[in-house]
Amino acid sequence: MKKALFLLIIIVFLMNQSYAQKKGPKKIDSLLTVLKTAKEDTTKIKTLNALAYELRNDNPDTSTYFAREALALATKLNYTMGIVSAYLNIANELYDNNPDTSIYIANEALALSTKLNYKMGVATAYYIIGNSSTNLGNYEKALKNYNNALIIYEQLLKKGIGTEKTGSKINMLRRIASTYNNIGGIYANQGNFAEALKNNFASLKIHEELGNKKDKALDLMNIGLVYYNQNNYPEALKNYLASFKIAEETQDKSTLPKLYNNIGLFYEDQGNHAEALKNHFASLKINEELGDKMGKAINLYNIGETYSNKGNYTEALKNFFAALKISQEIGDKTGIAYAYLGIGIINNKKNNYTEALNNYLATLEITERIGDRGLMAVCFIYIGEDYIKLKKTSEASGYLNKGLSLAKEIGKLDCIRDGYHGLALVDSMQNNFKQAFEHHKMYITYRDSIVNKEAAKKTVQIQMQYEFDNKEAIAKAEQEKKDVIALKEVQKQKLLRNALIGGFALLLILGVIISIIMIQYREIRAIKKERSRISGELHDDIGADLNRITMVSQLLQKRPNKDKELQEQLVIISEAGKMVLGNIGE
Repeated sequence: MKKALFLLIIIVFLMNQSYAQKKGPKKIDSLLTVLKTAKEDTTKIKTLNALAYELRNDNPDTSTYFAREALALATKLNYTMGIVSAYLNIANELYDNNPDTSIYIANEALALSTKLNYKMGVATAYYIIGNSSTNLGNYEKALKNYNNALIIYEQLLKKGIGTEKTGSKINMLRRIASTYNNIGGIYANQGNFAEALKNNFASLKIHEELGNKKDKALDLMNIGLVYYNQNNYPEALKNYLASFKIAEETQDKSTLPKLYNNIGLFYEDQGNHAEALKNHFASLKINEELGDKMGKAINLYNIGETYSNKGNYTEALKNFFAALKISQEIGDKTGIAYAYLGIGIINNKKNNYTEALNNYLATLEITERIGDRGLMAVCFIYIGEDYIKLKKTSEASGYLNKGLSLAKEIGKLDCIRDGYHGLALVDSMQNNFKQAFEHHKMYITYRDSIVNKEAAKKTVQIQMQYEFDNKEAIAKAEQEKKDVIALKEVQKQKLLRNALIGGFALLLILGVIISIIMIQYREIRAIKKERSRISGELHDDIGADLNRITMVSQLLQKRPNKDKELQEQLVIISEAGKMVLGNIGE
């Protein structure tokens, strides 16, 4: 029961979503360029306010700086419209961490806007006051201001005032959707689930028409939260999974931690503590990265609750007190109430009934102040159960009947079940066995209505379908991965084969070339050898012939011959022969 109720805190986060779209760095750069050369006039004021508005989501500190600069200059020049815009920007930055101041400044903007008949300013001021009142736990005031804002937004949209451009019309529709969403969150916190669903579906319809996936994921999650708190687990899970699919697709870090948290709570209801902790810690990690203190407090509470269900009371208390500390730091009354509730539950389990009662009463006091009827019903039941342990049957009966009556009003089946169970115990203690039997029968009826087999079967079917879809997607991705690897392997084998063929062909060509060169080398060598042989033989023959000629000429010179001219010719022949022989010898 306490797990389901704590989900309602998450809705507060959704109300802090900005209703306008980011225009991107290009517009910011353009505004900064204008600001550099702007004179001390209304243009500079408008530029400063525009910068404050553009930076409100990504850089709130810088946004506040520009808004304060705009406010100072607008006050100096007595430019009322500029003052209104600056007030609205500053109030918008403060509603989360300093809601009281935010309301004060927004009221100033509201008064000026009303005086100027500036409808958009009036509606925006109402919207911001609604956000701040929600964070203060003043739900009635929040509802009043949200409804006032919604009426004006729809009037402006109908008349087309300020929505002549397509972008302006889309922005107006988003403001309306955001207001519906926030109203739905308030009704859910009050236990008015029918109105909560009505407004959540109205927001979903607008975001579907606009094709806005991120906001659609938030709507689906909120719808899932309402169904969860009605104990309609199949519908809750169906919407959670649809939301989770979109959030994963868009990598929306603002929605993912909330979904992890909700899925963790769902697993906890199934008794799967390991999966519950896994999802809660995944949510905590993202919230720590985002610096979301309220988100961290919710995570710590749910982690503490899981440890409590596991019987690890030391870890449970550690996380409950950590959640309490953060909630007190940021002034989150709902978070403080739940932290006290968790601490009370641990004290009850440790048989510290008086201390537990004090914790429950502290929770009830805060709950009555903020008007959270769902949590109020829970407190009545827990206080009644604690009085049973203290054997104070009269007090127990009074609180259990209060809780049962309120639970019936808001349709909280688990509270009704526990209320009847507690009353049956009180009747038995008072020896009123007939009434005890009747109350026990009602307890059985509501218990079975919550955990009926058909709902459980449908839940399992949805889980199986989701797991099948996931497995199918994973299998498809794995198969695609394998196909890519196989293709790469085929390409690799083909490349290797071509390389081997090319290498073999190259070796073959080189072999042929080398063979041709070797053949040519052997032929040339043979030719040279043959020439050398022939040359040698000619050399020997010529040498022999020249030697004979020389010897003959010498012999002829020795013969007596009186022919002088002949003698001279023989000498010449002999010398020529010797000279040729000498050259051949060399």
